[in-house]
Amino acid sequence: MSHLLRHALPIWMRLRIAITDLALRLGALSTMAYLAALSFIGVDVMIALISFSAVWPAALPPIVIALAAAAGIRSWWRRRRATTDRETGNS
Repeated sequence: MSHLLRHALPIWMRLRIAITDLALRLGALSTMAYLAALSFIGVDVMIALISFSAVWPAALPPIVIALAAAAGIRSWWRRRRATTDRETGNS
């Protein structure tokens, strides 16, 4: 986008363009985040988030990335607990 055109746009439009550009640059990461979030939160909630994003599109990527991170932490915690339980003999 040209420099003059960029400054002619309202701030909310420039912000939206920047967010879209970032989302496109992180396309592969976003795809993995969507899949991880889908497996973590289920289809119903994911459809609700996508519906919400139609009203406010900039809200979906941060929510999905946060949920994917939570899924990763949850998975790591379960593996850690299973390893600890095996080592201590707890069931």
